Amino acid sequence: MLTGGTGLKNQADSSGRIAACFGESSAVTLSTTPLASAEITITHMNFGVGPSGRTVVLPSSDGFLLLLYLADTCHSDLWPNRPTSAKRLCRKGSICLISLRNGASIQIHSDFHALAFHMPSRLLDELCLEADELPVADLLTCRAVKDDVVWNLSAALLPILDAPKSVHRALLQQVGLALSAHIAHRYGCLPDGDGVVLSSALRQKRAKDFMVANFERLVGLHDIAAASGIAVKDLTDDFAETGAGALHWLTQYRVGRSKTYLKETGMTLAEVSQRCGFTSAQDFVEEFTEVIGVPPVIWRTRERH
Repeated sequence: MLTGGTGLKNQADSSGRIAACFGESSAVTLSTTPLASAEITITHMNFGVGPSGRTVVLPSSDGFLLLLYLADTCHSDLWPNRPTSAKRLCRKGSICLISLRNGASIQIHSDFHALAFHMPSRLLDELCLEADELPVADLLTCRAVKDDVVWNLSAALLPILDAPKSVHRALLQQVGLALSAHIAHRYGCLPDGDGVVLSSALRQKRAKDFMVANFERLVGLHDIAAASGIAVKDLTDDFAETGAGALHWLTQYRVGRSKTYLKETGMTLAEVSQRCGFTSAQDFVEEFTEVIGVPPVIWRTRERH
């Protein structure tokens, strides 16, 4: 049963003053409480940047910042005790997800058009309580990662942001809930220890859920273990019981998903390999051939005739 509400703020949101930090205090910001009391805010920012760029400093807060890029943009990470990172191109439709526990700073080098979501950590607790799931301790940091779910959900928000005075509260609340649940499921990490004892079967399920949700990305054992709340050794031992390692299981799943693209689309092998998380087209061909027994081109021809 949903008990949250929805509102409109003309000023920067109180959870870190995101819009003001970007120098856009007048940007439209919507807010909604998807469940109990934790509020997620969505800010629509679209501004130009001069030759010197724009520095954004986000203060520390108990929450996370999710940026969905609505146009290609370029920025660098700024660190207090390290050199500025290389410029990173974030393509339209990609996201960045960071913790604000220690604050964050970036230098924007190009025009900026994005949706900024502020999610308090308390919202993760409410989601897990509502779903009767184990707690999510943290979210994985992601930079320039393609996420079709966030993109599609945000498509429902843009008309609302363009006409905030006629905001549809129930729609905004449902989109906020769906977005929060997706982020928690795809990027959530279980606690390390803290008295949480998981069976091998439950750890495997959590690991498989993470791999299914992230098969398009390049993920390694450390990513899978972190999302499962266990050490890499425990992850390896758990999957050894099944006779196949975690990465082998992931490869088989990717090959299975690739069949759909091969059979139902005209994608090239390079496009299919990228969509399914393989490192290259050659890697895709080798893995597919090993799992299925024939190269993907031959399999595709057989299936279409």
